[in-house]
Amino acid sequence: MYVYILFILKDPVAERDNLMNAVQPTHPSSPASPPSDVPDDPSTPNSRTAPAVPTDGEAFSDLDESGSECDSYDISSDSEEERDDELSNFDAEYNFDWLEDVAENTDDEQLRLDVKSDLTKWAIECGIPRTHVNRLLIILRKCNELSSLPKDYRSLLKTVRHVVTKDVNPGTYFHFGLSAGILRSLFHLNLQTIPAKLEICVHIDGIPLSKSSNSQFWPILAMIRGFNNSIPFVVGIFHGSSKPLSANDYLIDFVTEAKELETNGIEFRDSKILVTFPAFICDFPARTFVLCTKGHMGYFGCGKCETEGSQYNPNVNNPKSGRVTFPQLNALPRTNESFRDQSQP
Repeated sequence: MYVYILFILKDPVAERDNLMNAVQPTHPSSPASPPSDVPDDPSTPNSRTAPAVPTDGEAFSDLDESGSECDSYDISSDSEEERDDELSNFDAEYNFDWLEDVAENTDDEQLRLDVKSDLTKWAIECGIPRTHVNRLLIILRKCNELSSLPKDYRSLLKTVRHVVTKDVNPGTYFHFGLSAGILRSLFHLNLQTIPAKLEICVHIDGIPLSKSSNSQFWPILAMIRGFNNSIPFVVGIFHGSSKPLSANDYLIDFVTEAKELETNGIEFRDSKILVTFPAFICDFPARTFVLCTKGHMGYFGCGKCETEGSQYNPNVNNPKSGRVTFPQLNALPRTNESFRDQSQP
């Protein structure tokens, strides 16, 4: 423990002598030194300079050569041994070993998080089958540092257990999102320059899931056109026992988002990109379903012109041999206005 005492000195020499006399008083039998007008000389025995006091722990600051009016004296009241004893008692009273344990546990936790993140990325990017992922997790969990890894691939990949779907008669529909798919594709393309416009091709068709039932998918797929490494992505998917009864209910989410993108574009890396839809790729049954027009067996089934078909039956004895033909070769082509006005039944 150190005590700092600040003295305001009017006469530096006199105040120093008084302090020295207080620390080490003069013996009564020793005669007092007569006053002398001779300047102090440290080499002279009769000098007024007080002898140094070899007291442990006490130190006096030298006077300023400039004759400053204030000086400080640092007086220590404890020895080195006492301070060491105090530090030992402090360490014994307060144990800080838990800090090392916290640091070690933090490193272990960070290691587990890194391994879990790397496993998740590896399983997704490499398309590892779920049985292989589960088998690897069983092996890794045998290590004490990795015993907290999940037991199942669904916990590792954080597979969504509950999905909010929309009822579309006669099944259900889930919309993944058109904008989200475009952004994922742009990141996958790893473009050096941002294009000013994107052309999105859309594909719609039905997929049977099994031969023993009528269960089927009707997905909406899209792809950015004009890039060699572009891959299709899912915009939405319908599942039911047959195709959707209403194309409007089936396509409403896609159409709403597509119109928004055509109007405002899409933001990517602080740049706005225009979005257009130049092509919808469908086979004829899917095309008639999306456009809400007659099928290829209807009298007004031609999607290019307004001609009316006629029935042709080459075998009168077989009613099922009848066909619808379109003999007219110079019919008026269909236009956007005639299609929207539904000029034909």
